[in-house]
Order: sequence, then structure tokens, then C-alpha cells
Amino acid sequence: MVLPRVADWMILARESGHALMWFGGLLSGWWAHSYRMRSIARQEVYDAGQMALEMVKRSAEREASLTDLVRSYESELIELRRARWQTMDVLSAVQVHALAARLIVRELDARLGLPRREFTPLPPFPETDLETGAEAADTAEPREDTRTENRPATPAGAGPV
Repeated sequence: MVLPRVADWMILARESGHALMWFGGLLSGWWAHSYRMRSIARQEVYDAGQMALEMVKRSAEREASLTDLVRSYESELIELRRARWQTMDVLSAVQVHALAARLIVRELDARLGLPRREFTPLPPFPETDLETGAEAADTAEPREDTRTENRPATPAGAGPV
């Protein structure tokens, strides 16, 4: 076997060099296009990830602000209920004193022999449900659970457990 000489390679390169250059240019152009497309795809994936992270961040911030808002409303509601309970306590004391004053006035009128005075009726207190006689749920004060076992509470009107 005869090895080609360097001169033969030089002749081949000179005569077919433009075809080799064209093929090399085609190959390098294809590689550059492929590299650019992969780079664009990676950039799109990165951008999508960044957008998703931004959306999660905004969502977390919104949830935190809404949670704070709910907590402020909850504390405001607790304070309003506490104020209502205190108002109901004061109203109850006023009603007790009004009833006591009526009894005293009637007793004094009876001692003096005066006719019985008619007073305008006081409004019912506390507000009750006519069917069950239970206090309205929003005015009832919270109480500790006094049951000794973990069992459901009995319905209204049922006997002791």
C-alpha cells in the first residue's frame, strides 16, 4: 500500500477546496443554528421559571395581606362582641334597678293609700327565642366546657346525660 504524499493532498485541497469549504460552512451553520435554538429554548424555560417564581411570590404576599386583614376583622369582631356583652350586662343591671324602683314606688304608694301606678312595660330582656327560650347566639358569652367526657352535647329539651 502506498501512502499518498503531501503534494497529492495539496493538489486535492486546491482543486476541491471550495467544495470542502462549502460543506464545512454548511456544517458549522447547522451547528450554530442548533446551538442558537437550544439557547433560546433554555432562555424560555428560565423565563417561565422566573415568571412562576414571581407569581408564587405575589400570591404569598397577597395571602399574607389577606390573612392579616382577616385577623384584624376577627379581632374587631371579638372586641365588638365583648362590647355588646358589656352593654348587655349594663342593660341588665339597669333593668334590675328599674324593676326594683317600680316595686319600691308601688310599695310606697300602697303605704300612702294611693292608687296603683301603671308603668309602661319594659322591653323583654335578655332577647330570647320564643320557641326554646334560649338566649340569642350572638349575645351568649363563651363558657368553659364542663363535660367530663368527650361526648356530644345533648339537644335542647333533652334530659341530663
